[in-house]
Amino acid sequence: MLSDVLVDVARLAVIDVFQSYGVRLAHRGDTSPTPEIVQAAAGGLAIVAAAVGFHGVDFRGTALLATTFELAAIARPPAQRQRALSANSAADWIFVRDWVGELCNQTVGRVKNKVGRYGVHFEVSPPAAFSGAALTFALPKGPAAQTVAFQSGAHTVWSCLDAFYDAARRVSAAPEETNVGEGKLVIFD
Repeated sequence: MLSDVLVDVARLAVIDVFQSYGVRLAHRGDTSPTPEIVQAAAGGLAIVAAAVGFHGVDFRGTALLATTFELAAIARPPAQRQRALSANSAADWIFVRDWVGELCNQTVGRVKNKVGRYGVHFEVSPPAAFSGAALTFALPKGPAAQTVAFQSGAHTVWSCLDAFYDAARRVSAAPEETNVGEGKLVIFD
C-alpha cells in the first residue's frame, strides 16, 4: 500500500539529502516537535525551517524541514563551507533560510522520484522559508502524516510529510532506473 511506501521514503529522503552534504543523521525517539522539545533542542536559539507544497491528481500535501542555524550552516556544499557563517549576521540568516528551503526542496524531489516508481506523480511548488525563536509546529492534518526527528551530534532536524491520498491504494514498484542515480547529471547530445 502507498502508506507503507511513504513511511520509508519520507524518512530516507531526509537522511539521504543531509548525507549528500556530509551530515549523518540518526533517528530520534521523539517525533512530535512540541514547543518544549523544539526550544530545548535549539538551546533557546532561533529555528530555521522551510515548507514545500506538492500537488497531483490523487496526491497532495506539504513537506516541512526544520533545524538550527548551526546545522544548516554545516550542511552546505563543501565549496560554500570555506566561509564561516554567523548567527549574528542578517545576511547569513537569509542565506541559511534559503539553503534550508533548498534542502526541503531536495527532500521532496527524492520523495517524488521514489514514489514515481509506484505510479504516483505530483508537481512541487517553490519552498517558503522562515526562521524565528518563537517558531512552533502545528499538528499535521493528514491522516497519514510522517513526522520524524533526527539527531546529528547536538543538533536536531524535524521533518514532516503531510500528504493527502488514498492510504489503502495498492501500488507496485516499476523496475528502478539503474542508468542514472539520484542527483546525477545527465547530458544529452
